[in-house]
Amino acid sequence: MLTRCLPLWFCLLLLAMGCGQTPQSASENFGRFEGDVVAVWDSDGRHMTLREDFAYVDPKDRRWLAPAGTTVDGASIPRAFWTLVGGPFEGRFRNASVIHDVGCVKMEDAWEDVHRVFYEACRCGGVDEQKAKMLYYAVYHFGPRWSPVEETQVQSRTTPDGQIVQESVTVTRLVRDDPPPPTEEEVQQVAEFIVEDNPDPELIKRVDRETLRRRPRGNRAAGGAMADSSGAWHSPAGRKPAGDGPRESQPKQADSSGGEKGQRLAERPTGSGAPDNHSSNDRSPPGKDSQRPDRDSTPASEMKRR
Repeated sequence: MLTRCLPLWFCLLLLAMGCGQTPQSASENFGRFEGDVVAVWDSDGRHMTLREDFAYVDPKDRRWLAPAGTTVDGASIPRAFWTLVGGPFEGRFRNASVIHDVGCVKMEDAWEDVHRVFYEACRCGGVDEQKAKMLYYAVYHFGPRWSPVEETQVQSRTTPDGQIVQESVTVTRLVRDDPPPPTEEEVQQVAEFIVEDNPDPELIKRVDRETLRRRPRGNRAAGGAMADSSGAWHSPAGRKPAGDGPRESQPKQADSSGGEKGQRLAERPTGSGAPDNHSSNDRSPPGKDSQRPDRDSTPASEMKRR
């Protein structure tokens, strides 16, 4: 259960995020809401039906409407994150949850745009920046997706002379794809990523769940590694974090005697596979006789014949 991990890292997360609301600067524009969420609970206890129109106008002045009569349930936010950030109809992101639910049901816009407007609506509703980023990661990488699919269908058509003919036509329909739900470990990794790196929304989109698994743990101590477009983690200075790839070899040290000779001694291979011409048995400098042929090795009889 996720609750077993909360005493270890969830409390630290709350301290890092802060319990208060992060004030918005005058230069920030996260749009505005029109109206209030007025709804009644359905008999199943899970769904709500809107009694009045409710809308959100994003920073680009695009109006996102949740019309009266729409049923919402907060299911567009992965349930695994509810323990971390609260239920979809609790707190300051309730309004954003309604807009997001309607966008995921209608599927009239790209799923990327629907998830991004959820982040902006969260910030418009006064959600803390880090909490909003955590919600954004949750819906972008674990929330619903959809894509157009073309297929061929046979349809009947009446000709001008009254005959019914069948013909093949190509139609496009939207197919919804719900990613596998996040694991307990992934939820914790998302929390660490948001708190330690404070990524911007563009980086959040780029760091998918596979890239997140490769992220060095304890990243704050590792220098704040960032993910590039290939999914590799690098520090801001271009240095790979510890444990990510082979270490560079250390430069070889010269012999204490210095000079070129000392350098050659330092680079000379050692071990049984390499000859040692500077062993402890050969420390004295060679004499003059060592530079001449060894005449003593010639037998005396051979010397007389010569």
